[in-house]
Amino acid sequence: MSWQQPGSGWWRARDGRWYPPQPGPQANVPPPPTGGPTGPLHDKREKGARSRSFREWIQTTQGIVSLLVSIAALGGGGAAIAANTDGRHTPSPTPTVSFSRSPENPSPSPQSLTRDTVKAALLQPSDLAIIDNGLVPADLQPPASESCRNNSVGHYIGLLRVFQEGTTLILEEQVEIFRSSADAHTAFSEDASQIACTFPAGSSTSDISSLLNGLCGESTAVKAQYINSNNQVPISGYQGEVRCGPALISFSLGTPSGSPFDYESNFVKGTAIAVPKVRDIL
Repeated sequence: MSWQQPGSGWWRARDGRWYPPQPGPQANVPPPPTGGPTGPLHDKREKGARSRSFREWIQTTQGIVSLLVSIAALGGGGAAIAANTDGRHTPSPTPTVSFSRSPENPSPSPQSLTRDTVKAALLQPSDLAIIDNGLVPADLQPPASESCRNNSVGHYIGLLRVFQEGTTLILEEQVEIFRSSADAHTAFSEDASQIACTFPAGSSTSDISSLLNGLCGESTAVKAQYINSNNQVPISGYQGEVRCGPALISFSLGTPSGSPFDYESNFVKGTAIAVPKVRDIL
């Protein structure tokens, strides 16, 4: 230690004294007292010494552990830091988590549904008053067994209800719950390929499936015109089926051709009311 520079390698501290060169990374450097001389040259040397000391410290096990703990603490209280390919560091964006309920994948298991739950979701006369306020519902019954349809999978809950006003309008809703969405899809695919088979032979049919697009996962529909063999009255029939997850919802409308009810819009209204009621219990 000296007040004048004795030779090469000596360095000057804040107290104005010159100190000998450091023999190695283990050398203890006396802390400079406060209030000593300052200046650009002194600050530069001091920063360099601190940088060397930090590099030597970070290479030790203690230094690495301390650094990792500090980074973890920062990560817990602020934005995480991610390195870009250009070497800069920017805060990582916080991921946005959103939850949505898809009609294709209802959350409850289909087996948790009961007959009473499905029954409560069926259409009521008040639901169909927008089509006709004089409808009379028939008793609940099992789904109709159509000999012309051949389904390889069966439902475990099935209900059918017919609404009628004299001989001018017949509406029918059928709901089937399958054990899985896959089973319901299989049944839907089989029904869609033979949906027109319920109408009399020789009926004039047209595909109106596009009218039900967007109601749920899958849909099919057909319009048929035929002659009632009992009274020779021309009939317009509308038949549609929609799959929502493990459920198939069928809706049909039959009326004499040209009657006040003979509109595609009435068929669409009835189906559009029936589907959400069943979808809400899935």
